[in-house]
Amino acid sequence: MRLYVCIVLSEDEMRKSLGFSIIQIAVALYLFVNGLWGLMNDKSAFRAVFTTIFGRGEFTSILTIVFSVCALIAGIFLILELLGVSFAFTDLLIMIFMIAWIVYIIFADVINPIRAANSIFGGGNWLSYLSTLSSHLMVLGGFFAVSKKFN
Repeated sequence: MRLYVCIVLSEDEMRKSLGFSIIQIAVALYLFVNGLWGLMNDKSAFRAVFTTIFGRGEFTSILTIVFSVCALIAGIFLILELLGVSFAFTDLLIMIFMIAWIVYIIFADVINPIRAANSIFGGGNWLSYLSTLSSHLMVLGGFFAVSKKFN
């Protein structure tokens, strides 16, 4: 005996579902790639931000590794969530990653521009700054969208 289930979505729900899935894929890929990049490359965005703030050293390396691993794991969990694989601790993990990402935004988009030699406040790099800030905020928005606590 076979049981067929038919789910009928309105055009609005389908558009929202498709848009949500695309955002989730984009955020997952962004985090996954940046996590890998941070672990494999000395010129990663994570290392650049932490080097500007803390200089070269072990603390910078530790922060780079921690944030890279978090981004990598978050990307994997977002893809698994999209595929319907959910764990009991997924929401807690996403919440931890959201907090870590907010800390990263503070480092990258508030402290770093103030400390950088070619600061946006003196160098006129507003477009580059806004581009980076918007990508960081999109990732944060993706975390909020995926988290069941905020839906």
